[in-house]
Amino acid sequence: FKGRVQIRACELYRPYFGKGTTFAEGLDLRTCRLYTLTIEGVNFGGSLRLDNAVVDRNARCRKCEFEDLRLWQAQFSQWVDFTDCEFKGRADLRSFNADEGFEFRGCRFLGDVLVRGASVAKKFNFGDSRFEGTVDFSKAKLHDYTYLEDVELGEKARFAFSNTIGDRILIGA
Repeated sequence: FKGRVQIRACELYRPYFGKGTTFAEGLDLRTCRLYTLTIEGVNFGGSLRLDNAVVDRNARCRKCEFEDLRLWQAQFSQWVDFTDCEFKGRADLRSFNADEGFEFRGCRFLGDVLVRGASVAKKFNFGDSRFEGTVDFSKAKLHDYTYLEDVELGEKARFAFSNTIGDRILIGA
């Protein structure tokens, strides 16, 4: 897709965005209700926007490239898994709510990761991911284990935890 793709305020059952797909100007799924979201091998030249979206059931994203990701006030009812993805710009995860767990495994973040005000009920895992910028957990509510073990840190990587509520944050690099 050469232009921006917008699908707003819709209910999508088992949406699958597959290998070889490119959204040159991004994909906008704001205010959608998505049931079992799967994204594999997709290149987002613009941003993937899930602001105010509701994702029922599991969400998986594997081997994707993002110029920008925005999850403002998105609601996730079950597990969310990003595996082997690259985030070239900012990953804006502010104020999302996950009723289960949220994982980034083997991902690379070249820009800042904003988790400010997010709420995760169970495990929040960044295992085997690499950070080049700031990871900001300010005012986040992390109710179970948050794993920052086995992460790689670039020269300019840093963490911010101002007013974070975290039961158990395990850090190791």
